[in-house]
Amino acid sequence: MTKGTLYVVLCYILSGLVPIFWKLLQELNSVYVLACRIVFSLIICAIILGIEGNGKRRIQAACANRKQLWLLLASSILVTLNWGLYIVGVNSGQIIECSLACFINPIMTIVFGLLIFHEKLRKLQWLALGFAAVGVLIPILQYGHIPYFALVLGSSFSLYSVVKKKITVDGQTSVFMETLFASPFALLFILYAEFNQMGGGGFLHGWEFLLLPAAGLVTTVPLLLFSIGVKSTPMSVVGVVMYITPILQLLIGVLLYNESFTPSTLTTFIFVIVAILLFFADKLLWQKQAQQSIPDLENQATAIGIGNE
Repeated sequence: MTKGTLYVVLCYILSGLVPIFWKLLQELNSVYVLACRIVFSLIICAIILGIEGNGKRRIQAACANRKQLWLLLASSILVTLNWGLYIVGVNSGQIIECSLACFINPIMTIVFGLLIFHEKLRKLQWLALGFAAVGVLIPILQYGHIPYFALVLGSSFSLYSVVKKKITVDGQTSVFMETLFASPFALLFILYAEFNQMGGGGFLHGWEFLLLPAAGLVTTVPLLLFSIGVKSTPMSVVGVVMYITPILQLLIGVLLYNESFTPSTLTTFIFVIVAILLFFADKLLWQKQAQQSIPDLENQATAIGIGNE
């Protein structure tokens, strides 16, 4: 395992274990926890940009492009919604649904790519979408239970991914700008909560106050590990190891916090996992065909006298 791959794996392990951290803050108002997450993430991002030395120039460049600012505002709204829903989900006993959202997210991203970017799907990809749809429909038809939380949580991050695809600003500056947009509202809510005995002052004691700035670290450290590791890690490897996160979350929900893993939930997971395996199979077949076509093209070029000049 290369150093870059190790960073990516560590990123997904930390992301998978993060429900344990949010559970430590479950006595607090979830919006207050979200507000602290935003503010301290902004502070950490600002420190990192300052250390890198060219942070001011990167921020000015982002602010100079009006289209990028609107996209960053949209991504700020979506990531704030995603972060908030995740905290609410964990602290209301829905870690399993959060895990399902992580499994569904790549599939929903492909759906948005189909609808928004008019990307074409191959036969195996359509079959995979069919399995995913059946997985969601079965519990609805059998028990009248819609996994709405997982769908909304997964959709919020998929839409965030769609917006990020259009953003040309580098990752660290992008996260800084996203948290910067949300920070005024976050600070106002923190002040409101503290004045109304809803904040950390009324619930936390001693070392527990360190959990609030740690919320920023929990958010930014995995992002940093990923941004460093992904540069030298094949995307095929990244695509596989990303499922470390939902698998860990599922195990934590079932084994550590005794959440109910019903037959309908199991059915949904099975169909979604089959869909994911079909997507991977399609990707491998497509890559193999692409590699085989390269020698054929080279042979054709040589035959007509335009290759190997």
